[in-house]
Amino acid sequence: MRLTKQAINAIRKNAECKRELMYQLEISYTTIYRWLESNKQNNDLTKALSLKIISETTGLTNEQILEQ
Repeated sequence: MRLTKQAINAIRKNAECKRELMYQLEISYTTIYRWLESNKQNNDLTKALSLKIISETTGLTNEQILEQ
């Protein structure tokens, strides 16, 4: 699974989302942007913890976050 374009845009625009992802996944700001840019299949941004953070901070549902 990969992130949708809608989810990528929402993450990029939401400082709280990026901050929580950095804290919970113990990664840097640049790592988030690198992952968003590559949007590889089944990366760390598609795991359960990441989906929970993205959903809570952006208001998107899992269906809006992930593409099959």
